[in-house]
Formats: sequence, C-alpha cells, structure tokens
Amino acid sequence: MLVPNEGRRTLADDHARRHGVAGRHARHDRRVGNPQVADAIDLQIPINKASQASVERTSVHPFRDTLDPARHANLRCVDTYRAQPATIGAGIASLITVLGWYWLLGWLMIARGGRTGYPFADYSWFSLCIGVCIVGCSIMIAADAQKYFTLRVRSGLITDGMYRFVRHPNYLGEMLVYTSFALMIWHWLVVVVLAWIWGGFFAVNMMLTEVSLSRYPEWAEYKRRTWWLFPPLL
Repeated sequence: MLVPNEGRRTLADDHARRHGVAGRHARHDRRVGNPQVADAIDLQIPINKASQASVERTSVHPFRDTLDPARHANLRCVDTYRAQPATIGAGIASLITVLGWYWLLGWLMIARGGRTGYPFADYSWFSLCIGVCIVGCSIMIAADAQKYFTLRVRSGLITDGMYRFVRHPNYLGEMLVYTSFALMIWHWLVVVVLAWIWGGFFAVNMMLTEVSLSRYPEWAEYKRRTWWLFPPLL
C-alpha cells in the first residue's frame, strides 16, 4: 500500500543510505528529472524485509546502478535550468523571436527558384559554403564535447583545447554554420535575421556567461590573453 511521506522510511531512502548517497542527491534527482529516483521518492514505498527481498529478487529495482556514488557524481554537470520542462508560452515565444526566423531562411532559399546571383560561379560558391559549414560544425561540436566531458571529470574554468585562444568557440562554430547558410541564400533579409539573433541573443548570452565565469580567480589572466569570439578581430 502506498502512503504519503510522514517520517516513514522509504525504499529509495534505505537504498541511498546503504550505498552511501546523501539525501541531497535524491532531491537533486527529483529536481533534474531523473525518472527512476523521482518515481521512487514520489511513490514512497514503505520498507520492510519482505517487500525489500521481493524487490531485490525481481527486475523492478532500478536504484542499484542509478544511486551508485561513482555514477551519481556525473550528474553534477547536468544543466538543471535546461532540464526544466518548457511551457507552451515559452515555445510560442521561441517560435516568434528565434525559430520562426531561422525557418524563414529555408523558405527564402526555396522561394528564389534557383535565381541566385552569386558573385562567383555556382560550383565555386557552393564549395565555399560547404567549407564554411564544415569548419563551423567541427568547431562547435569539438567545443561542446570538450566542455561536456571536461566538466564530468572536474569543475572550474576551461582554458585549454578549443578554449585556449577563444572564450566562446561553441558560439563561433554555430555562427559560421549560419554564415554558410546566409551565403547560400544570398539575400539581404538573411543579414537582418542573423543580426537580430546574434546581437539580441548570442551576444547577451556570451556576456552573461563571462559574468558568471568571472568568479574564478584565474579569469582575469585568461580573459587578458584570449579573444572574445573571432581572433584577431573580436
């Protein structure tokens, strides 16, 4: 029988204690949306020897690996802000302010019906666009991968690898990708759209990120010897 939590010891609490996991980890799992742990906490399954033995004999025991301390430590790199469920209003706002304008680029490409007006021969221009896109994807993926896997091992400021010379290589890579799209579409409206998104969202996010990273003691030296986005221009 399922009962509310009124000081009663639950299966999740008991297993967490036996495996050396503090209660704050269980609360963290509820916050970031770990379905296995959160469901166990919400169900509040009472503990007794018979039910515990029954659970351990069956496959309905999702906590052994999930609450292992070594594996659970990896959850510290979860972005809890992005793990929050999106609302309908937030989705509509994203469509109006960002996503809808991105889709406009594809519509422009199709609507022109092959009338390009590129400054070079088509095959040369296509090669340029493809090259810029490949470089941008490589920089963006490498920077995001380095950040993800580095923060799984240690926390702190990342100052090597893709971040050695540029403080925001992931944004640089993404901007190169959309630059290749803009070159392919070759329309003045693309410049307006990208200026709006890069100036209104990307630049603001990068500035907020730097404000957050300024709490590290080595930030001042790192900022002095690196470029904000695109060396040697910016």
